[in-house]
Amino acid sequence: MAVEILNRDFFIQTSVFVPIYKDKKGGGNLIFEVRAEPIRQGNEICFPGGGFEPEKDINFEETAIRETSEELGIDRCKIKIEKHIGCVVAPLGAIVESFIGYIDITDLREFKYNKKEVSKVFSLPLSFFKENKPEEYEVFSYMQSYVLNGAGDREEIFPAKKLGLPEKYWNTWEGKKYKVYAYKTKYGTIWGLTALLVLLVSKLKE
Repeated sequence: MAVEILNRDFFIQTSVFVPIYKDKKGGGNLIFEVRAEPIRQGNEICFPGGGFEPEKDINFEETAIRETSEELGIDRCKIKIEKHIGCVVAPLGAIVESFIGYIDITDLREFKYNKKEVSKVFSLPLSFFKENKPEEYEVFSYMQSYVLNGAGDREEIFPAKKLGLPEKYWNTWEGKKYKVYAYKTKYGTIWGLTALLVLLVSKLKE
């Protein structure tokens, strides 16, 4: 399932899966990964997911299942998508199709996670996020008409002056501010897109 976004091709296309498992007492627990240090956003907490690959994936749900299976080292038949939560357009240029569902395990030790991508797997009960609201911050994004190359020289990427645009667009101009959520946990801080999804899921499961 994919929301109709007219300029979708301008963005990186990704999917993420919010996995839940029920412990021996029947309680729901969210499963998190810690990214391996060498990869992009290393050592950060996230949910399984990754880029849509048209040669492998028939849709975004398939991306979420494939990436979860590859990262956590769990058979696809144990991954049960419950619903498509929605689509998040991330400020840094990605469209994230988000899904929620269950993984049929009773213990995290059943995972044979891919250590090239994942350094650790842990879980926290859904009740933790219902009882603990996230901290809320605001950050600003900026638009810039140039970049600095490896030598520190300016390279113009958007010729605002030559296009006859107002002077305020010739260098750097303010974009907009947006909210950033953060949950402090014993495993580290869950923030950004992952925290946003946690907040949405905690409300869905009320």
